[in-house]
Amino acid sequence: MILQKYKIFNTAGLVGATNLKKSIFWVGIAICILSFIGNYLFFQSEQLKEPIFLDHYYDFENYNNNDIDLTFYYLTNKNDTFKIKNALINGVEVYPVSYGGFSMLPNNTQQYEQEFTHHYLKSVTFSIPYSSISSFESLEEVWSIENMIVSFYDHKDINAEIGKINIYTKPSTDKIFDFQVSGSSNQHREYKIMTALQSLNISNISVPFEELIDEVEIKVNLNQEKLKQLKVLKYGGDSPAWFDDERKKDWNELEGVSTKEQLFPLKIRAGDWMQLQMAFNPNHKSYFQFGIRIEGVTENGEPFVERVLINDYPHLSQKNINEIIEAKQGVVSE
Repeated sequence: MILQKYKIFNTAGLVGATNLKKSIFWVGIAICILSFIGNYLFFQSEQLKEPIFLDHYYDFENYNNNDIDLTFYYLTNKNDTFKIKNALINGVEVYPVSYGGFSMLPNNTQQYEQEFTHHYLKSVTFSIPYSSISSFESLEEVWSIENMIVSFYDHKDINAEIGKINIYTKPSTDKIFDFQVSGSSNQHREYKIMTALQSLNISNISVPFEELIDEVEIKVNLNQEKLKQLKVLKYGGDSPAWFDDERKKDWNELEGVSTKEQLFPLKIRAGDWMQLQMAFNPNHKSYFQFGIRIEGVTENGEPFVERVLINDYPHLSQKNINEIIEAKQGVVSE
C-alpha cells in the first residue's frame, strides 16, 4: 500500500514537472516572439520615409563660362539600395557626375561618406551647365536654389530642401586684395591674410546668409608689424614663432577685433596687411562653402564687394543625425 501510494505520488510529481517545463517553454517562446516584434517595430520606427538632404550654404561667382559642380549630402536607410537618377534644379535637368575612378567594391556594395546606427550619409555631385545660369546681367539677379526635385531608380521622386545656394554670373568688382597666406584647422577655424591693392574704406565684413550670423565668428587683425613678417612664407621661408603659437590659442585669446564690435567704418591704406580669422560653430550640421563679404568703397569712391572664400564641413555624430531627422521628418530617432 505504501509503495503504491509512493508510485502515485511520484507519477503526479513527474506530470507536474513536465507541465511546468512545458509552461516555461511556451513562456520563453512568447517572450522571443514579443521581443522579435518589439525589435521589428523599433527598427521600423527608425526608418526614414524617404531620403533626407542636409542643409548646404554655398555661393559662387561663375563668369568664366565654366559649368558648376555642386555636391549634396543626404541620409538613407541602410537597406535602401536605390540610386539617384537625376535632379531638376530651377527647371534645369542635371545628372550625377561620374569621375570614372576605378573601384575595388562590388557593384552591389553601397558607397557612403559616414555610417550611423540605422542610416548612411551619402553624397551626390551634379554638374550645372554654364548656359543654364548665364542669362543674368547684374549681381542683384542671382541664380538661387533652395530645393530640387530628385529622381531615383526604383523609388518615387522627392522634393528636397537643400539649404541655400547662390550663383552669381559676374564678378562683384575688380580685384581689391592680393591674398598672401591662408589655412584652416580641424577645430572649425580658418584664416585668410591679404594685402590691400588700394586705399579702402570698409563698411562691413559679414557672412552672405542671415541664417548663419550666429554660426560664424569673424575677427579682423591689422597689426602691421606682425603681419608683414609673414611675407617670407610666400617665398618658402619659415613662419615666425608667434604665428605658429597663435594657431594653438583659444579663440578668445587671438589678436583682432570681432566684426560684432564697433569696428566699422574701417580705413586701410594701399599695401596694408589684413588678417581675417573665422571660427565656425563646432556643432553646426550644415555644409559651408561661400565667400565672407568685404564691402566698402575705394579711394576713388567706387563701391566694391570682395569675397573671401571659406569651406567648413560638419563633424556629424549620431546625436546630430537624430536632430536632423527630427527637424526634417518630425520623427525622433534613437
